[in-house]
Amino acid sequence: MSTLVVSALLLSTVPPSVAQNSGADLYRAAWSGQPAVVRSALARGAEVDLRAEDGSTPLFIASLAGHDAVVDILIEAGADVNGVSEGGEAPIVVASKYGFTNVAATLIEAGADVNATDEHGRTAYTWARWGENAELERLLMASGSDGSGVSNPFEDSVPVDRFEENPQLRKTGKIKMPKALKGETVTGKVMLRVIIDEKGKPLSIELLEGLHDELDANIVKSAEKWRFNPGEIQGRPVVAQVNAVIEFFPANQEGKIMTSSKRWRN
Repeated sequence: MSTLVVSALLLSTVPPSVAQNSGADLYRAAWSGQPAVVRSALARGAEVDLRAEDGSTPLFIASLAGHDAVVDILIEAGADVNGVSEGGEAPIVVASKYGFTNVAATLIEAGADVNATDEHGRTAYTWARWGENAELERLLMASGSDGSGVSNPFEDSVPVDRFEENPQLRKTGKIKMPKALKGETVTGKVMLRVIIDEKGKPLSIELLEGLHDELDANIVKSAEKWRFNPGEIQGRPVVAQVNAVIEFFPANQEGKIMTSSKRWRN
């Protein structure tokens, strides 16, 4: 499952109570760019600044996906233009990250803080400079940007987790079964978080959920040999975060590897 379907992604991040009312419609419409559905959801009482589990609001999602008309409607409805996600990203930062100059201009006009930083010190200007977006750079500077923010958004190998093109696993390594488990039928799964560089090579591997100490260690060692087609933003390879599940079941004792990552639009 190399790509999460947008609807599944949204349902997984919307709180259960929200998924039962117009808030779920608002999130989906903000993501997919449906102005009429956004207006309808708001008219039915959806909270304009309702937050998903990752802290994102409908305005954050619409800015991330570059839906100008939806951004306009949400701002008219009183959305907080400076509301940040769990990772500290404000709508103007994600709009700039993905190169949506028109959305950034709308957010600025509505009072967005042009010097807002995420938890890694990245600003809208950081992304405009990285993306060589001269128009956005000029807009930010004319709107009060002080040109601050880290010069390289990926210094210290800081990854992103939403992509225009998802990272794709293209090469795996064999997983060695520990002696203690040979002859046994292994069932269950191991979960990893993998950070990969712009060339698709793992930089770090974190064990999120284990199954057996020796087997877990062997899986991590095998994952060091994995190779990916890197994720892309604005058509450029980026340092990326990928989640992986290695599942063992009776019909597959070698371990079935599945990776997942998020896209910002269909």
